[in-house]
Formats: sequence, C-alpha cells, structure tokens
Amino acid sequence: MSPPKDETRRLTEAELNSFVEEMRGEEGVLIKNRTAWFTSYPKCFVGSAAVDWMVEKNKAKDRVEAVAFGEQLIQADLVHHVSDNAGFSDDKAWFRFRADDEQYDGMSFYGQSKLAACLKAGPVQHKKGFGWDNRAAVVLSEPAQFMQYDSVYASKPSKIISLKQAALDLAECEDCKKDFHCFSLSGGDDQIRHVYCTKQSKDQQAFMEALTTLGVTLQREDLHSTANSLFEFNASRVDGTVVQFSEYTGKVCMVVNVASY
Repeated sequence: MSPPKDETRRLTEAELNSFVEEMRGEEGVLIKNRTAWFTSYPKCFVGSAAVDWMVEKNKAKDRVEAVAFGEQLIQADLVHHVSDNAGFSDDKAWFRFRADDEQYDGMSFYGQSKLAACLKAGPVQHKKGFGWDNRAAVVLSEPAQFMQYDSVYASKPSKIISLKQAALDLAECEDCKKDFHCFSLSGGDDQIRHVYCTKQSKDQQAFMEALTTLGVTLQREDLHSTANSLFEFNASRVDGTVVQFSEYTGKVCMVVNVASY
C-alpha cells in the first residue's frame, strides 16, 4: 500500500493577508498594467511569476504547493483572475489583488464571508437552449435574491432575480441532465423560466428549501393529476418566457398539440 499523499496545509487568515502584503511589497511580484486583444488590465501579475516568488522566498516547498496556496488566496477573495473565469495556475495567466481593483462592490462568489446573508451557494448547471452551461448560484436572504454567476470564480453575478416579486414558482422537474437533480424557477414580473441542475439531490433540496423560505411558491409535485382546470398550468414560449394560463380564465381556449424542434 502506497503512503498517503501529503495534503497542502491550509493557511490561516492572518497568513493569507501576510502573503498578500509581501507579494504587493517592494520585494514582491511584478505588478504592472497589461494589454491583450485591445483590452487593458491594470495592476496585474503573472501566475508563474507568483509561483517563482513563493518558491524563492521559501513560502512554499515546491511549485505544486505554491499553486495550492495561490488557490487559497482566490478562495479567500484576496486574489482573482483578471477575467474572473479561472482558478490559480502556474502559467502566463494574469491575476490581480483585490486591494488593487479599481472598482469592486464586495459581492463575490468565493468571498462568502462578504455574503453574510447567504442561505445557499454552490456550483450548478444552467439550461441554455438545448445545452447546459457550468454556472454558480447564491441565494441571499437580505436582500432576498437568487444570483447566478458565470462560474465559481466570477466576482460579480451575471443575473440577479429578486425573490420579493409575486408569482415566482419553484418546482422539481424532469427537464434535466442524466444523473443530475433539477429545479426550475419561473414566473415573476418578467415571466422568467430558468432550469438549474445540481450533482447531488441534497444540494437540489437545499436550494429549494432556501428559495421557499424566502417566499417562492413550491408547485405541487403532481399537478397533472390534481389540477381542476387548464388554468392552473403554465407553458414556456419559444423565447423561454412563461405564459400563465390563468390569464385566460373565462375565455374560450383551444389546445393544439404541435411538433417542436
């Protein structure tokens, strides 16, 4: 039996802050403005240069441990990729210290200490058309919001749904990836419909419990067998928005089954 691999030591908050202070100091890593594809990235440093610094300054025993420490700096929201779409790496990727950001509103996914009112946060997959994208989601209690991030490394949400609006519905759904567990968030003022997947059923339930705690209506599991009329259902349009059949109560309706592609 081979001996267990050494696990990288977790740095304390004080050690992480000391890392940042030294790396930004006079004998730290090279920080400068850089430009790529007509886009300017101010005050950033190169990942491999940071790894060089950690090893040379005996902050890490080797490059593997240095990368692990760099990832801990990202998780502590002290460092981030300039495009907020990747973890720490020993290559030519560019990173920036949060302390050097020109503008930052403090609402980061990784910096969950800043999300004191967070009820649930974690990676999800979001249905987009006929495919799925890797995303991250956070449910906040104050203000009551469901926030979608483009990745677990993103520092700002790409979509914010207010949970205070009326007629927001939540449901488990079968419109899901194999071996994943789905829930849909639909309705509201903008008649949205978003489908999210989690890898574990416990994460699905945790998201659903957090949302219902904040007032989102949980749809009945078997509406098809319990509904008294057509007007209790809703349906998605081609553009993804949702139409509530209750809008047509009292009117003559014709239901037509058509093929869709």
